[in-house]
Amino acid sequence: MYKKIVLLLVFLVAISIQGRSQSLARRVTEAKREVMIASVEFLIGDSSSGKPIKEKECKSCDSYASIKKFAAVNSVERSGQLIDKWISWKIDTVDEAKAKTDLFNFVSKIDSSITSGVHSNRKQLSEYHAYNEKISGIEIMPPVTPTNSSTEISTVNNLKNDFQADAETPSKSGSWFYSANMLYGALGVIVLLLAFILFRNNNDQKKGGKLLKDLKRIREERDQLRHEIENLRNALNEVKALREEDKFELDKLKEELSLAALKQKAAVEEVASNTVVWDKPEAPQKIQETFYSRYADLVDGFSASELLTKEGNDTVFEITILSPNKASFKVSSNPAAQKYALSNADYFLEPTCHYDTLPSGTIINESPGSLTLIGGKWEIKEQAKISFR
Repeated sequence: MYKKIVLLLVFLVAISIQGRSQSLARRVTEAKREVMIASVEFLIGDSSSGKPIKEKECKSCDSYASIKKFAAVNSVERSGQLIDKWISWKIDTVDEAKAKTDLFNFVSKIDSSITSGVHSNRKQLSEYHAYNEKISGIEIMPPVTPTNSSTEISTVNNLKNDFQADAETPSKSGSWFYSANMLYGALGVIVLLLAFILFRNNNDQKKGGKLLKDLKRIREERDQLRHEIENLRNALNEVKALREEDKFELDKLKEELSLAALKQKAAVEEVASNTVVWDKPEAPQKIQETFYSRYADLVDGFSASELLTKEGNDTVFEITILSPNKASFKVSSNPAAQKYALSNADYFLEPTCHYDTLPSGTIINESPGSLTLIGGKWEIKEQAKISFR
């Protein structure tokens, strides 16, 4: 009988939990639908849209599909996408406290989705205050507890029948009943003790088996670690032996190189002592050629064919040939040429020279620029550095 009672209690608790979860999901859906209906009605009543209103209230909106249909009939812009987005915003259906918080956030998000950004002017409409109060007042309704339930009635009847069956069992005598109860009580205590001992023994066996497995695993890991340590020790010994061998070979190689260097030095000295030294001809003097140019006619260089051999009052640059393909250049020290250059410094000096102050006065050459001959063009590789005084 007690087993039946326990099973019935467990069954009732399970039914209660399931019913409560289903009830919360249904109440959340109703609250969510009310908020969406109120929001669609507000959009339809927006007088700024200028669209004809066919129906201000949705009296038959008992599902999301009917809300979509109601919005479409009244020409609410992008109503299908908007309502689908609202439907996708989830509200908890397990924890009632969290469901209330989610509903509050749901209301705020819907309000923001239709009255923010380009639609922020809707908050100035006369209908907005009533709409805001309406959706803010929508709550998840408390669950309604049914007074008569077929499940509860059948459960009570089953319990009643079990108790009546026990009460109607006849007894032969009071003493027999008392002794039988004592016997059953003692047997019950013994059974409970045996069950407890078996339970503890079973747990101890499980724990012992787990401990044996853990001990076996630890021993296996220990043996594996020992094997790995031994392998590492052998590898270390091999590395040490190789290092000693390499050191010996390196010392031997150094000794051989030293002997070879001494032999080579002796051979060179012997050859030098037997060599007749002749007078060496003097190296030809390097002849530097100087040319002149009025400006860098190629922006980043000078045309080789346009260089002048004579200096004039308008030859701003002096170019010195250092080798067949290398040359240096600087600003002419001729006062007339410098004055000519300063008359349009951006044109004459900006592409060819580097300076940090405004061009004026006398041009001082700090360091010459460098040129490289590429085809028929002396290309500027480094600008000349100048200053002004």
